[in-house]
Amino acid sequence: MKNSGERDLVEKALLSQSQGELNEAISYYQQALQICPQWPEVYYNLGIIFEQQQNLSQAIHCYQQAILQKPNYAEAYYNLGVVYQNKSLIESAIKSYQKTIELAPQLIRAYNNLGCLWIEIEEYSQAIELFKQALNLNSEQAEIYNNLGEAYLKNGNIDAAISNYLQAVKFKPSFVKAYENLGRIFYQHNLFSVALQYLQEGLKIQPDSISLHSQCATVLIAQNNLAEAISYLQKIVALEQSWITAYCQWAERFNSEDIMDQATAASGRFLKILLQQSIPQASLVQKYLAQTYLYLGRVLVEYGNYPSAERYYKQAIEIERQLTEAYIYWGNCLAKQWHFNRAALQYHKALSQQPNNTELYQKVSEVLEKQQQVDQKKLILTFAKDRYQLKLPKSVKFPEKNKPKCQGLDCQSCLKQLRQQFKPQLIAPGIEQYFSPANLLENYLNSTVTLIPEGRAWVAPKTSWWNVCNAIAIFNSDNELIPELSQFYPTPLPGCKNYDWSQHQVFSLDELPPLKVIQGRVAVLSGLSGNVYFHWMVDILPRIKILQENGIDLNTIDGFLINSNQQRFQRETLEKIGIPADKIIESDQVSYLQASSLIVPSYPASVGWVVPNTIKFLRSLFLTDVLDKKQSYPSGSATTTG
Repeated sequence: MKNSGERDLVEKALLSQSQGELNEAISYYQQALQICPQWPEVYYNLGIIFEQQQNLSQAIHCYQQAILQKPNYAEAYYNLGVVYQNKSLIESAIKSYQKTIELAPQLIRAYNNLGCLWIEIEEYSQAIELFKQALNLNSEQAEIYNNLGEAYLKNGNIDAAISNYLQAVKFKPSFVKAYENLGRIFYQHNLFSVALQYLQEGLKIQPDSISLHSQCATVLIAQNNLAEAISYLQKIVALEQSWITAYCQWAERFNSEDIMDQATAASGRFLKILLQQSIPQASLVQKYLAQTYLYLGRVLVEYGNYPSAERYYKQAIEIERQLTEAYIYWGNCLAKQWHFNRAALQYHKALSQQPNNTELYQKVSEVLEKQQQVDQKKLILTFAKDRYQLKLPKSVKFPEKNKPKCQGLDCQSCLKQLRQQFKPQLIAPGIEQYFSPANLLENYLNSTVTLIPEGRAWVAPKTSWWNVCNAIAIFNSDNELIPELSQFYPTPLPGCKNYDWSQHQVFSLDELPPLKVIQGRVAVLSGLSGNVYFHWMVDILPRIKILQENGIDLNTIDGFLINSNQQRFQRETLEKIGIPADKIIESDQVSYLQASSLIVPSYPASVGWVVPNTIKFLRSLFLTDVLDKKQSYPSGSATTTG
């Protein structure tokens, strides 16, 4: 039994809580608990307040106390699950929601939250089953239908996804997200008119949605209706005017012949026209947007990403069908892939616009002749890997076929797993604290040096400021790639289990560069993006320390293979370490090398990861003067002299 004094304190707390006087409410609740510690409802209310104040650790403590005193307290379990979810403690949140459903099977919001967590960790079948259970309890829950649609979509059942999204807007006609989901699906299946209908319904409800305006413009461009798309594009620009104005001013600086610079300049001109208050000339919008796609396609060809390049060329032509360059570059891209008949078709389309272009006739003749040689088996597609018998070691494990390809730093599944390892703690809205896991980079704890007799190194050279070294391949004398000493983009995040070494760029080269043979000992230091200051400092220089730690005397090395020595920071740091300039071999100039003894230090960590040993090495190398001065300062109060 609670006496009147305790109840008065709780009533005062409830009043303060309802009026937003949260600190005062906390004080009253705590006073009540001092008198009567066994009061689960008070702990529950305290948990709600601490949760509102983003003091999640205290909120967890209060909900746990409420549950301890009242084991069947379903609402406390539910709120505890919400807090765990906000702190990204997924496993704990799942257990709390499961207990909530066990104690209160009618609490639909617990099903919804748990289902969303199942989607987050890619357990789509469990999410689908749970959402269905929720709909059995209440068949008019729009949010449940939308989330069930999302689970079906990710599980590959498109029809079921559409059906559930439609149910969502049926029960909640103002459900913008469901309209957007429907628009996205129908667009992906080329049902442009239907997609536009749903996206426009969403805009009626949320007219300032940049995402919806953008998708409407994309659909209209796909329908070759640029004139109507312009109005949506202008609305986007108006909603982000300050940022886009700044971007346009920045883009005006790019006037070189570099194709990335040209893409930037074209996109700036495109956006600048949209900034006009009046309706811009469709022909100019068309011109600059098509140019942007054309240059981006050329950039992707430089990267070797031919399928994406083709998509950009196709978009450029859809916007401006008279853009002869796009047909030519598309043909060139197809020819690089040995699609000679398709290349000839693009060249013919270009010829229809430039019938007097003799170079185009020559291109058509060349690709058709090559196609004839292929048909007669006189020309056989072979890559450098086949001619030089380059191979992977048998010990390499290939990724599971049903798993998505590794996306490197953008791999969502790896990012989720990695984030959980850092145990994120929400300390304020939008602010999280992370704790470094002890075993994250355990594979890099023991630094080693590998000596490879007659070993070879291929290092992709830098070709422009934006296309820097993107792959390194180390081979033994049997032409086997050594994965632990090789790298390529997209580089995996720590813990990635789906990295496909067969996708290394060296295996798709048409031809290897000339091999430079060196009679002597060569240390390989080149690294991915080695021309970039950050990667130079954290990925490349520490490998010199690894050489020394493993008993390699730098004076006994005849050459150091390193990306470049052209930039000032590269020259100064190598000089500081004591590597003479005449021993430097730039892999940007000599990209394929064989040495009597190839000396390859291990990497300090995953690409771009700064570990304590790296920090310690850089400090000892470059901050010695600063540290000595700090140590010489006298302790005590500061004094002045007059």
